[in-house]
Amino acid sequence: MPNGDRFFDGNGPEPPRSALSLRLVLALIGVLLFIFIAIMLVRLEVPVLLILVPLLFALVGLVDLGIVITRLRTGRR
Repeated sequence: MPNGDRFFDGNGPEPPRSALSLRLVLALIGVLLFIFIAIMLVRLEVPVLLILVPLLFALVGLVDLGIVITRLRTGRR
């Protein structure tokens, strides 16, 4: 392999890197966006069932945030 190859250190390839910080940012943006959408739907006096849809997506994002934060704290990548 060429000497300038960043994936080779003489012993084998580097382990893959995790994108947990990217996942953290994207989950946070999603949670904020879906909460904003739910607030706008409340202001437009939309039926409650339609307001629950973005709130459920925000809840999924919150669960994902919890998982990502736990993995970042424990060092599991």
